Amino acid sequence: MPKQKYSISFSGFVNTFPLLHFLSANAIILPGETNTTDNTFIDGFILVTIAGDVTGEGLCDMQDISILVEKFLKTPKDREWDPNCDINDDLSIDVADISIAINHFLEGS
Repeated sequence: MPKQKYSISFSGFVNTFPLLHFLSANAIILPGETNTTDNTFIDGFILVTIAGDVTGEGLCDMQDISILVEKFLKTPKDREWDPNCDINDDLSIDVADISIAINHFLEGS
């Protein structure tokens, strides 16, 4: 099966960050399906935090801005690539990501 990327929107959270959620999926049993042992998948987690909080500590601060500057112009082809720094998810760590972090500077816990 080819890899697919999905975006999931969450709502109804309190304004306390970061929030840690575990990732799981369940497939419904299809008519005639005889092997249902692989219909449940539990793996990984999702960290919900403030935009610009690339460290995951719940606060967008100078440490986050510094990391973004350090990773500036990195893409998935680079060894130093960090997907947490690609805040707008355009496969490039650039001024747009830094701008988002600046707009959320000192937001969070």
